[in-house]
Amino acid sequence: MWPTVHDFRLAMRRWRTRPALGATAVVILGLGLGATTSIYSIVDAVLLRPLTWTEPARLVNVKVARPELRSNPVQTRLWDQGGLSWPMLKDLQTNTSTLQAFGAWRAEEPTLNGAPNEVVPALLTTANLLPMLGVRPHRGRFFTPEEDDAAADVVVVSYETWQRRYGSRADILGQTISLNERRLTIVGVLPPRFRFGTTVPAEFLLPMGRIPVGQRAAANHFLKGVARLAPGVALEHATQELDPIISGDEGLDKKRAHLVWLEEDERGPSRRPLLVLLVAAGLLLLIATSNVAALLLGDAAGRRHELAVRAAIGATRRQIARQLFAESLVLAGVAAVIGLVVAAWLTPVLVSLAPTALPLMDTVRLDARVFVFALALTFASSLLFGVAPSLTVASADPAEALREGGRDGALRRTHGYRWIVAGQVALATILLVGAGLLGETVRQMTSQPIGFDAGGLVVTNLRLPSMAGLTPPQRVVRLQSVLDRVTALPEVVSATATNSAPFGISGGASRIEIPGRTLDGDATANRHIVTERYFETLGIPVVKGRGFDASDATGGYAAVVTDQFEQILMEGDALGKRFLLNGNEHTVVGVVSAVKQRRYTDDPSIAFYLLSRQVPSWETLTIIIRAAGDPHALLPTLRRAIAEAEPHVSFVTLETMATMTGRSIAEERFRAQLAIAFGATAVLLSAIGLYGLVARSVSDRRREIGVRLALGSDPGQVRGLVLRQALGLVGLGVVIGVPTALLAARGLATFLYGVTPASPLALAIAVATITSAAALAALGPALRAARINPIEVLRNS
Repeated sequence: MWPTVHDFRLAMRRWRTRPALGATAVVILGLGLGATTSIYSIVDAVLLRPLTWTEPARLVNVKVARPELRSNPVQTRLWDQGGLSWPMLKDLQTNTSTLQAFGAWRAEEPTLNGAPNEVVPALLTTANLLPMLGVRPHRGRFFTPEEDDAAADVVVVSYETWQRRYGSRADILGQTISLNERRLTIVGVLPPRFRFGTTVPAEFLLPMGRIPVGQRAAANHFLKGVARLAPGVALEHATQELDPIISGDEGLDKKRAHLVWLEEDERGPSRRPLLVLLVAAGLLLLIATSNVAALLLGDAAGRRHELAVRAAIGATRRQIARQLFAESLVLAGVAAVIGLVVAAWLTPVLVSLAPTALPLMDTVRLDARVFVFALALTFASSLLFGVAPSLTVASADPAEALREGGRDGALRRTHGYRWIVAGQVALATILLVGAGLLGETVRQMTSQPIGFDAGGLVVTNLRLPSMAGLTPPQRVVRLQSVLDRVTALPEVVSATATNSAPFGISGGASRIEIPGRTLDGDATANRHIVTERYFETLGIPVVKGRGFDASDATGGYAAVVTDQFEQILMEGDALGKRFLLNGNEHTVVGVVSAVKQRRYTDDPSIAFYLLSRQVPSWETLTIIIRAAGDPHALLPTLRRAIAEAEPHVSFVTLETMATMTGRSIAEERFRAQLAIAFGATAVLLSAIGLYGLVARSVSDRRREIGVRLALGSDPGQVRGLVLRQALGLVGLGVVIGVPTALLAARGLATFLYGVTPASPLALAIAVATITSAAALAALGPALRAARINPIEVLRNS
């Protein structure tokens, strides 16, 4: 039943005579197509598009699992995510038969020396890593096996860095740059859009031989392993071979090999959230499509007399249905153009809003794959909204339509119209419930106490090359000079320094011993090194004893512990007691409230704090400042002040604590924002559909309403009659939508926090929202019905 050229010409002529209806239909459908295409472009880049590596199905990430840490409250989250040591790397490269090749890498953030210094993302890689992935240099070469062991002064730059920093110079090979105060020669350029292992593409690649010899001990697990399985080797077989290499003398109860398919490791965590968003976009498109179907169905009902005349003069039902289908295809074609424009605008917006943890977002683009998807959606949607009017007309009796002459009763036969509107309400209810659950999750997360006052804090992570080579006392003086310069700013209330920061860089974990007490398993706690005013600056309450002061710089080691440390490791009484760390005895001088270290949903941390004057070992440190006013306004002033105190400083980060805490829930907020946007759009489309139905119903029932008013009905009764009709449809949609939403919400359970899938609040908000929107949509037609002049209606009937 494919339309002919003549059908399309008639369709174009038809829409020129009905511009308002046509424009409404294409805008509604275009928004649905655009939103769905935009979400699909992200899903395609992150989940569906094949990885660019050669035979990616045989690539695995090799990690170290420590079964004994599964019950450790501090380290359980990373029990099977451990890195490899240098000796493990060498053994895995030479002593395996199940691996065709084995390579390793590590993320780095060296300082690109210049005016000013700049911290840049980089990777240390073994010489065989890129060839194993099937990557070839755009220019020059990659690293040689000899450069895996020797500290060769060579570097490879990314294609984008070559273009942006060096102007695509043809003579880039052989040029030198300075990283961490060392001159390196550029020997190669990566191919365009290379990205591996990190969310931020690396600008520079360095050979593995640049790892200092002192870091190559078996105790340092800092490398990430990647292997290509030999042909025909199963993952379980390779794991069995690698287990004894990984465990060494410690045995499998201490260390085991943990192999994960590279693609699953990279894409797996994003799969369910993105598929949920794609389903939500699909529901939105279904609402838009059904809305257009309802518009065309109503229009077809109003054209019954016209179409009956066509049938009477010889047109077959097939020809009439084909003509209506041509009209829907024309609408769909125009809507597709609008949808692609919307997607081209919306996709970059979504990419900018997406959390940085979402992989491959830098590869999202509207390409031929997405264009084909949009065309398929357009054709499918045109079938969906074009078939209902076609079937209605095909089943109509032309003789009956001619007898009616287009008078009242046309719409009463289009019962499908009402079911379409009720279905829209049901779908909108599902989206609203999902939006309510995800929105409530974000609210529940951000309402959790985090143990400190985040308002007004600015955090800057610095690299101070001037501290290199200094003695511990000299480091203390250098650090204090920076703090004094910052504290002297009139916009600063107080400042402190640490090796870590809440919701930022972690201070690491340490095993401790408590004299006279045997602890179950490893006694592990998070370790933080801080200056004297740390607790005062962050607003961390001191529960017992005191914080650090200048007197703690001399004498024995002092420590401040969290209340969780006290309760779990010291039986609820820590003040004045001691614990051993690396053989040194530390005396607890204070107990403070536990702080959430990474996320709002973390358990309170088991942690202890040491005074920086006693452990002045850092070259990279974090300064935390409490601003007197707007912390964002302090950022440029702070940058200048620190640069004046330390001319060669490198700023790794400089941001407010509000930004850092917000980033910790970026994924949850992203999902909630999109769900709320989809829900709001669904309500709007449902309201439009309901308005169209009620308005047409009032138009077709003018004679009936006029008779009612002539016989004494009050205008208020007429308004109530129309509103009851509308709310009856809404009620039907809610009755269908709420149980369906409850079932669908179970799929969101893993994304929820502090709220159940059957949340009464989310259900109540969804029902109230859709009912209120429906009442507003029906109010206009109801008011017009109440103003009908019965005399005029009866005279013209």
